[in-house]
Amino acid sequence: MRSRRTAWNDDGASTIRVVVDLNIFVSSLLGSSSCRRVTAAIVEGTITPVVSSSFLTTLRGVLGRPKFRSVIGPAACDELLSLLEVRALRVLPRHAVRIARDPDDDQLLSLALEGAAKAIVSGDNDLTSLGSFSGIPILTPGQFLLWRERQ
Repeated sequence: MRSRRTAWNDDGASTIRVVVDLNIFVSSLLGSSSCRRVTAAIVEGTITPVVSSSFLTTLRGVLGRPKFRSVIGPAACDELLSLLEVRALRVLPRHAVRIARDPDDDQLLSLALEGAAKAIVSGDNDLTSLGSFSGIPILTPGQFLLWRERQ
């Protein structure tokens, strides 16, 4: 029986649904090894990021900032956005979550609920300090990579 928190990739293998904070995507493009490994798992199809249209719009805006475009380059930004368009599970959050100090963090928690995510990956201390939300672990990239190996 297929788990509600597991999706299936093109090869029929299971893939874990995960909410990946946009700071992980930016850090991946800036060269963070652990963040690149999280992004590589999306490319490999072993994890499926859970996103919303609003999340993708925000990510496009952040990656479009001159300070990132000059360091990362438009091709890398466009490649990441294309990857998410193809590989991500897009959901419409309907759960109003008001737990975190930052409303943007609440949006990630809502995505996790709506997308039946198995984990949340973030580099944001405010978010990771929660530890978990509704039984969903909130992990740094390094913690997530170790956690994923045990799944």
